Amino acid sequence: MKTLRRMVSALLLGVAMFAAGGSAEAQQAGDVILASGSVSVGGSYSATVVAAEGNTLPPSGSYQVSVAFSASATLTSFDVLGMTGTFVSSGTYTAQVSATGVPEFETTGSFTVSGSFTATSYTVGGSAALATPDSGSVTFDGAGSYDLGSSAVTASGTYSGEVQTVAFGAAQVSGDYGGNGLVAVNPQAASLQIALPTNLLGGIATTAAIGPVAAMSLATHAPAETPSGFGTGPDTFATPSTPLPASGVSLLVWNGGTVEALATATQTLQGVSLTAFVGGRAVTLIPGAPAFVNAAFGALYPAGVPSGALFVLVR
Repeated sequence: MKTLRRMVSALLLGVAMFAAGGSAEAQQAGDVILASGSVSVGGSYSATVVAAEGNTLPPSGSYQVSVAFSASATLTSFDVLGMTGTFVSSGTYTAQVSATGVPEFETTGSFTVSGSFTATSYTVGGSAALATPDSGSVTFDGAGSYDLGSSAVTASGTYSGEVQTVAFGAAQVSGDYGGNGLVAVNPQAASLQIALPTNLLGGIATTAAIGPVAAMSLATHAPAETPSGFGTGPDTFATPSTPLPASGVSLLVWNGGTVEALATATQTLQGVSLTAFVGGRAVTLIPGAPAFVNAAFGALYPAGVPSGALFVLVR
């Protein structure tokens, strides 16, 4: 019996020393947890935009966001046994946003959220602001889940906000957001697994905030225009899978049309020459050159240039 008492006493003393050493401080409400790291989130947006003429934001689409963030999170309540609690978090972010048909861009800003969590899920509400390249703010409410082992986080909810853009003035944006990703943080109290949720709070807040922030940011960026000279109809080149280099050689496919239309499309692309390889020989079209220079090229296609013809463009 004495031996058992000694063992229990030693165990309790060890727990007390462990707590006194600070490793378990993150379990206490009121502690401020500093977190920094990165989030990679993919999702979708549905937006309603009211703006001046010239805004061509698609009503819906998908996006991918990579975010670097710095945040502080404070537990406002915590039940150790139930692994439940509430928190507030705020911080700053830098996000790389890409979306279908929109040139990739960077945006920065800040966020403030409050929420509650269990061992595997959370609810959150808050606001986020854009700092560059335009200005605006958005409020949002949502929920999600997280996994301590994999640091996987999901987020979904609704948002509503306003932006002020250089391009077309004021706009209102609202809709749904959703996404998932991995949250990487610098743990401050990772000695106990029970302390890990507090270190993920900054990442959870960022994951929840970045969906509406990305959607709102997209409202400030018009879709990329298809360069003149490319298209799907006749008298155009097929749009290449990658952008043309500013100078050099590119392989293009013609959608069919006259030699004159081919020359015009080549000039539109600021091409110096366009070359076809037929029967092992090269025949070149030089837009704007005298007729005799391009006589051989014209003779090659007396009835027009067929769809699917391959050409080497020099810019």
